[in-house]
Amino acid sequence: MKKLFTVVLILVLALSVPGLALASNEAASNEAEVTQTGGGNTVTINQYGDNQATVDQNGENNDAVVRQQGSNEMTLLQTGDGNGFALVQVVRQQGSNEMTLLQTGDGNGFALLQEGDGNSASVSQSGNDSFASVTQGQYNTINVQQDGGNNSSVVIQSGSNNSATVIQGTL
Repeated sequence: MKKLFTVVLILVLALSVPGLALASNEAASNEAEVTQTGGGNTVTINQYGDNQATVDQNGENNDAVVRQQGSNEMTLLQTGDGNGFALVQVVRQQGSNEMTLLQTGDGNGFALLQEGDGNSASVSQSGNDSFASVTQGQYNTINVQQDGGNNSSVVIQSGSNNSATVIQGTL
């Protein structure tokens, strides 16, 4: 429950950052790739423009906060221990958001806000405490797969032409 609170708090804080809504309309091409193996682990990435981010964390406390505005792609791989992840993807004009998350064990947690149309997200959580929260606009697709653990999913899609698949339990 503490991890759930932390993830939701991180998402709320990420949404309250004024610079996110006021970024320039000029599209920059941004790439971020982070690989971490052990220890305290923490990642914060802010991208504006044509964005691509990949984060691979392996052990212990984990955490990742990513804010993207523009045309966005995000891939996160977390393996064990504390986990936790908050992602805000915003489309202002044209573009789309794509997100892939693979969490393997221990604390888990996840929160996603995708604004704009034509977004997609794929979430896979295996084992332990689990949690997923997704909020999307219209013309969006979300696939959540949670295997083992305590599992919990919240999917909110507003507008029309949305698709959601949630699979829970031992697969």
